Amino acid sequence: MEVPVENSPLGAVYCEVGCQLEKKVDILLTGCVPGNQYRKGQEVSQVMMEDFLCEVRSDTETEHTEVKDCLSISVESARRDPETGIVTLTLNIVYTPLRPCRCEVVLAVQCVSGKIWEFPITLVATELQVDDVIITETTELGKTSALGFRLTSTTRMPEPFTAAFLPGSSSEFTVTPASGMLPPVGSTGALITVSFTPTTYCKHRARLSIQAADMQWTYEVKGNTPHDTSDSAQQDFVARNVGLPALATSSPLKVRR
Repeated sequence: MEVPVENSPLGAVYCEVGCQLEKKVDILLTGCVPGNQYRKGQEVSQVMMEDFLCEVRSDTETEHTEVKDCLSISVESARRDPETGIVTLTLNIVYTPLRPCRCEVVLAVQCVSGKIWEFPITLVATELQVDDVIITETTELGKTSALGFRLTSTTRMPEPFTAAFLPGSSSEFTVTPASGMLPPVGSTGALITVSFTPTTYCKHRARLSIQAADMQWTYEVKGNTPHDTSDSAQQDFVARNVGLPALATSSPLKVRR
């Protein structure tokens, strides 16, 4: 038996492409008969996580495959109110979209007793807002070109950082160092180098994320080969400072919750 739930607590889930959203949400299941009521030595009112199965459903097979690759929902805990019999499930939702989209899906929660509750979800993946654009060019396949720029902390204290490319980025880009310390604001800054070694003639794109304690910078990275120079005329701070990496400064502070 399927029970549609109005005013779903899951609602709309928003995330920028290439980022990851993780959050916990409580849902209420009414009319739930505990599947473990016949287990010896356990109370009828007791429920367990293993009594419930979560499945995300969509209208088309193509949409189902895409959602399956970027959305994960699991049961973290289950508890039952002994007076009302209502079961509260705490769900852990992880959403990692790889392209912009908006789609309607349904979370089906099934109890071992056979009853199913349905919770509609709207998944919204928006374009990632970048702080700047990095454009690097190479003259031939297999040859590495590199650009360097410097970042500082936005405070008077040094901050540890990590640098990595987001999911979906071309594997022909590398960044060094992968981690380190951002010097205080006003200093020379830490040198971060993006290298590009193409093996094919095609558009090479990536998203670079540099994460500090309360700061995150995101860059769109474009790699041009001799057959793809459409971005050459674009002016960005890294291209302008290719010979003077010390002039590139930190982007505005962004806090991600």
